[in-house]
Amino acid sequence: MNRIWKYLNNEEKPDEEKPVARDYWVVRCYGNSWHVRAPQAMRIRRVLERRWKPAWLEFRDIAGSRIRVRTAHVFGMYECTEAQRAKDRRHNRYLESEEKADEKPWEDG
Repeated sequence: MNRIWKYLNNEEKPDEEKPVARDYWVVRCYGNSWHVRAPQAMRIRRVLERRWKPAWLEFRDIAGSRIRVRTAHVFGMYECTEAQRAKDRRHNRYLESEEKADEKPWEDG
């Protein structure tokens, strides 16, 4: 019964893994994006900053998957920390409350 109770209350399953990394970098390519740890992101950055870039870029994401993409298809990288995501959520909540305050009583929400 305890296992069912935990499941119904959306409590974490005991065999469920914790997130691999709280702070990571996102590597954006055409059609996909990957989360990588900071050291891997710095290595990718160094490759992309070379004058003569290799045709292919190989790296591992935070889940351990081996990724191989054309270097020319990488169009961006950005940092994504736990603090940044929390601030972004607060900002989104503020914008939602601002919109609700602007609604007229006769408008459908």
